[in-house]
Amino acid sequence: MIEDGNEFEQKLIKDAHKKAKDMIDSAINNCLEKAKSQPNGLVSNFFGINGTADEDKKKLDQLIKNYQKIQSGMDKASYEVEHEEITPGEPYKVAYVYTLPLIHGIGDVHTVFPAFAMGTDDDRASTLVHEMSHYAVGTEDHAYDWETTKWNKLTQKQKMDNADSYGNFASDCYNSTKSGT
Repeated sequence: MIEDGNEFEQKLIKDAHKKAKDMIDSAINNCLEKAKSQPNGLVSNFFGINGTADEDKKKLDQLIKNYQKIQSGMDKASYEVEHEEITPGEPYKVAYVYTLPLIHGIGDVHTVFPAFAMGTDDDRASTLVHEMSHYAVGTEDHAYDWETTKWNKLTQKQKMDNADSYGNFASDCYNSTKSGT
């Protein structure tokens, strides 16, 4: 449900929502489930899981449960449209959620325009997966993928609790499956 916004903004959110759900489905079924029997480079890169040993399978099962929570959250998601000017050279918000410790799934996903409209379809969908991971799983923002030095220093535990890992993994998995690589 989209609480406000003009027709263009609502369409971008609806399209991103649908694609995010497809990305989540692909993450679960095309990458994580298959990684239990054969190592997956994306799983290794985004979550630090490199093998198929029993301990790795437990971590994969946890990721699958987390993505299922995100998927369930997407089914109930409501969106609020906001507007905020972008100042050149200054950071800006694309989207956000408010979360309370130990209480997930309360509130709206806030999409901030014009920033939300500036990216690609994949960027918008990945952003929704990222935000929904905060909302449904309680992930943190340990690092964003564009923060290369910080991103490369994440521990496995941090990777498995990092919202950008969830959004970018879902996008990359979806696109690699689509392209057949």
